[in-house]
Amino acid sequence: MFDLECAIHDWKQRGQRAESVTRADIGELEEHLRESIAGLVNKDLTEEEAFLVASIRLGEHAALGEEYGKVNGVTVWSRRVLWMVFGYVGGIALASAISGFCMCIGTLSAYLGYAGTPAGLAGVIAGLASWATVVALLYLRTRQNDATPRSEFVSTGWLVAVVVLMVTGTGARLVASNVHAQMVPMDQYGTSVWWTSMGGLAIQCSIMLVGTGLILTTRARLSHQSILSVD
Repeated sequence: MFDLECAIHDWKQRGQRAESVTRADIGELEEHLRESIAGLVNKDLTEEEAFLVASIRLGEHAALGEEYGKVNGVTVWSRRVLWMVFGYVGGIALASAISGFCMCIGTLSAYLGYAGTPAGLAGVIAGLASWATVVALLYLRTRQNDATPRSEFVSTGWLVAVVVLMVTGTGARLVASNVHAQMVPMDQYGTSVWWTSMGGLAIQCSIMLVGTGLILTTRARLSHQSILSVD
């Protein structure tokens, strides 16, 4: 059975995926949609028929996004720059946290008697597991965003999390590296650092390739969904 409110809710969600359409724009479009539906119902159309006709009159979401993009161009690019800067700073914070974690794992390995190469490999494995988890979570998040509207602003909670990650990660790395250097002979410490550095470089190169692939596949999927969206 057709539910008009559910149909309008879905219509609004599809519209909110276009970055050029603000929440205020969606609210204004919803008012026009409801007015058009009410007028069509008064002409003896069913709610379902009225919704289909009214949504077609307003236009497809892709076309609406292009039109609003001409008006909201400054807002769109401001939001893009905001998220790019946040992504860059957030990436640095995340890398700092993972680096500190890997150094702590290597130091723990040396403390347990596995200094040198084993300690370095332990740090590499910890880094690989950490970055694999991050990529998996990002992939799952992009799948969730297919069905949820995008956020227009960076929340305070995310900013706090970035600062905490950066400070704790950097602090953990400094403390762990100093403890590790004092705990084992310098040749073993150097071997451990070499393995951690080379392994980290290989992981970072792999993450760049995987991340680029994730961006391309997500962009292609969202573009395909926008083309196929039916109002």
